[in-house]
Amino acid sequence: MKPKIVVVGSSNTDLVVKLPRLPRPGETIIGGTFSMAAGGKGANQAVAASRAGGDVTFLAKVGNDHFGAQAVDSFKNDGLDIRFVDVVPATASGIGLIFVDQNGENCIGVASGANNELLPADVEKASELIASADVLLLQLEIPLTTVEAAVRIASKASVRVLLNPAPARQLDPNFLKQISVITPNENEVELLTGIHIEDDTSVQPQRRSCTARAFPPSLSLWEPAARISAMEMAGSLFRRSKWRQSIAQRPEMCSAARSRLRSENDYRCRMQFGLPAPLLLYL
Repeated sequence: MKPKIVVVGSSNTDLVVKLPRLPRPGETIIGGTFSMAAGGKGANQAVAASRAGGDVTFLAKVGNDHFGAQAVDSFKNDGLDIRFVDVVPATASGIGLIFVDQNGENCIGVASGANNELLPADVEKASELIASADVLLLQLEIPLTTVEAAVRIASKASVRVLLNPAPARQLDPNFLKQISVITPNENEVELLTGIHIEDDTSVQPQRRSCTARAFPPSLSLWEPAARISAMEMAGSLFRRSKWRQSIAQRPEMCSAARSRLRSENDYRCRMQFGLPAPLLLYL
């Protein structure tokens, strides 16, 4: 039986311009190439979970425009249950404007659009679905009050919660205690804990410090033991239910996947490497 997965989150369309280098403020660089791809951390989670074998329901808001219609068609093609994906009248869909240089470095601006209209009341409408799920997947590209509402429902029903804490922001420790697995990158760890991670030798002392600061034991940090294949990590996440082990990937893991993702900016590429979106750190 497929695991029942609910994703509450964002849907964006990424408009990508590849350039020889990133422009400086006020500078125009010509000669780039343009591409457009489905994006949004929530949509990435939902599609990746579905392709990894999950029975996925997606809660999201899209705008009443071409980008929103295109996103909904894409969700259908990937087999998502979209009964809780709503179109918001007179509102633009979420858009990410991305410049990428020849080395894969990028700068991104996001207009959240309809994502800001995904509210706690929308989550309440799906409360029975969330309470009956095997896992709830979340990120922070939607209003924090909506994320908190979803976590409360899942926590009350003892549903496992996986949080990708991006974009980085401060989170209340009492909120974090309700999370089963959190997958921060190094910048997000530092913001959440005040702890700076430099290399392998600093990880274990930092983990002890996290415990002392009353952060949840599920806070994923980087350990040599995490050097397992991407598919093994996906399997642990969606099929083996090893929810409280460290699953954050090493920065050197799957460099081919990371390089290709940087160059193509397409979540379809993610599943070629078997990587659910929350495990794609250091991108």
